[in-house]
Amino acid sequence: MDFASRYNRMVLKLLGRRLKRGDGSSEREIREAEKRLKLRLPRAFRDYYRVAGNLAELNKQHNQLLDLSDLVVEENHLIFMHEDQGVVSWGISIEDISVEDPAVWQRNNSEPVEWHAEDMTVSEFIPAMLLWQSGVDEVEARATRF
Repeated sequence: MDFASRYNRMVLKLLGRRLKRGDGSSEREIREAEKRLKLRLPRAFRDYYRVAGNLAELNKQHNQLLDLSDLVVEENHLIFMHEDQGVVSWGISIEDISVEDPAVWQRNNSEPVEWHAEDMTVSEFIPAMLLWQSGVDEVEARATRF
């Protein structure tokens, strides 16, 4: 699947412009994060960071996509996003890290900590979250395909 093209269509819809070179993280930055984490990021995840990982107007609008340097493995999940008040976080199970487009999991950040399936893959979750943050209702955001 061509995740980069899909993400470009998403940015065009949300921001009214195409992606530019500075909107994404460099391949070197991605490799440095992978080296630090001692794992290879899934393709859908790598592609999002590569093309749109630096777009604060999308990634830091409400819920916070973590910068590559802030990605962390906790409780056998790669944490990549926090809810704006820290109530929940989202991650990818380390067991699925080699899958091209793995499932996304949500963790509540209060005791007892529990993980719940989002029933979406990375390439579905990121656009749905960004659409929802832009004012599109959750049902429509989940149904939108780029």
